[in-house]
Amino acid sequence: MSNHAAKRQAARAALAILCERWPLCFKLDDRKPLKVGTFADIVAALGDSAPPRHVIGAALRAYTQPPAYLGSMVIGAARIDLDGTPAGIVTEAEAVDAKARLEAQTMKAKQAKTVRKEVVAPPATSTQPKRDGFEALRAAARARRARQQAGQ
Repeated sequence: MSNHAAKRQAARAALAILCERWPLCFKLDDRKPLKVGTFADIVAALGDSAPPRHVIGAALRAYTQPPAYLGSMVIGAARIDLDGTPAGIVTEAEAVDAKARLEAQTMKAKQAKTVRKEVVAPPATSTQPKRDGFEALRAAARARRARQQAGQ
């Protein structure tokens, strides 16, 4: 397993722990904007049993980067703390930033899809010569025999 895959797996495992520990806050099927400072709250709540800080950060990125989360970041939306209670609202600047990140993800996905289509799709014009049918092959064989007989 590559280092990148190991890090991703550790982030997913940490996110699973967060979802289990704080189900009112971390809902994968209904993502709500998190309170500013959630990282520090998690580290403080878990104490010595906390995974390494970089793993917690990766888990939070995994939770907050998908389109479902970015789409929930609208002006005035309630942010929630670890207990699921309101703890602030999404500001205009935060909403604009989330919208820009969502649009960038969408554009990147479209570009990747276009590249995959270009790689997978056959070229519009074939560079291979057209194949002759049986009748054309027979005619060519007759012509070759005739040339050979004439040359003898």
